[in-house]
Amino acid sequence: NAAYADSGVRLDNFSALFGKTPIEASGSLAIDGRKFLSSQLRLDGSIKGLNTTTAPVLSDIKEQFSGVVDAALSVRGPLSGPEVAFSVTSDQNKAAGIPLQKMRVSATYANKRVDIPETVIALPGGSLKFGGRVGLGSATPDLNLTGVLKLDIAPFMQATASDLNAEGKIEADLKISGSANAPAFSGIVRSAGISVEDFDATDLVLDFSGVSNNINVRRLSARVIDGTIEGKGSISLERRGKLNVNLVSRGVEVRALAARFGIDGIAGGFLDGTLSFQGTPWRPELLINITSPLTIKETLVDALEVRLTSSERGKYEMEAKAQLGKLPLSVKGHMKREDDKWSYVAETGMMDVNRLIVSKMPSMNGHFTGQMKARLFGDMPRTRRRSNRRTANASNARGARPPAPVTPSAPAATSAAKPSPIHVSLSLPKLSV
Repeated sequence: NAAYADSGVRLDNFSALFGKTPIEASGSLAIDGRKFLSSQLRLDGSIKGLNTTTAPVLSDIKEQFSGVVDAALSVRGPLSGPEVAFSVTSDQNKAAGIPLQKMRVSATYANKRVDIPETVIALPGGSLKFGGRVGLGSATPDLNLTGVLKLDIAPFMQATASDLNAEGKIEADLKISGSANAPAFSGIVRSAGISVEDFDATDLVLDFSGVSNNINVRRLSARVIDGTIEGKGSISLERRGKLNVNLVSRGVEVRALAARFGIDGIAGGFLDGTLSFQGTPWRPELLINITSPLTIKETLVDALEVRLTSSERGKYEMEAKAQLGKLPLSVKGHMKREDDKWSYVAETGMMDVNRLIVSKMPSMNGHFTGQMKARLFGDMPRTRRRSNRRTANASNARGARPPAPVTPSAPAATSAAKPSPIHVSLSLPKLSV
């Protein structure tokens, strides 16, 4: 229903269907006869129950966003530069596979600028608070947005149906700025304690920045066991992306770290050296260079270099070089995670028999000559962690309150099983006694 008079136009009621979704609007236009662009516009509109998976023209975004939303629009001011207010509300939707609980996002437009007031979106296990402005004075929008993320990882992983066993809490300060074509971003992520699969870390700090698909890791530091890991690097997420993150390890106790993987009592010493992540984000390579002495099965290792490459989740190809006194040693093999155990196969390069025996029994120098190589295989039980995420599932099923997440003062409980025997086969193409 609309009416027209000399002084303007009045829209009493407008209704229509967008697919199956009702649209309603009302408003007025007070016409300025001397300067039409100064005519005052008032318009209010709403759309209720919009299903993004079935609505026309929105089917392209259903893979990224699904659910039912309500939207409201308000326009006030002269035709030459009206102020626009817009809001969207929804409940129990999904964006990029992440469940969004109660969501209300609003924004205003005036003077070629969109302002987003402080907005809080509830996430599984936490919340995302953000706000800022978007300048529309040029051909490309100019962004200036900030946000704060607080997240309990375990319920978030549960809600997103991830099979990654991760626990702990994180807080992140985030910022996006610059041209929308190539936005710059930065952030600082902190966690008092975090566990991912068999790996635990405390006092985690990640300081990063970047533009588009390139990330600059300005600082990554954490405490592992009683030691520290710290470093920096870069990550490219382009089609031919590169990974280049270099860390320094100091004082990480080998025996305690190995026990996390079910290897108890086999290795000792401290990890002092470097850890370099190379390759691509989709096929990373880890190069470990240890300069401090280690012990493996009571054998002193003066230096160790290990390269791990992951071709698929839970499987690692390994190349290692070590120095046992005067004996150089090279090993190739792979490790694979199978349910609650790690299976492994490793084969050494050709070794000097005399040097090998002398490394364990110096008095036998010169009694044996020749060459040999060894093949080792077997499996090691994984450390059985009582996952808070899985416990939470069981507790919620009974209506009980889920337990508190992992913190440094309450680390995840583990029960280490003894490793199975190591199977060894020897090849001696030449041996003299």
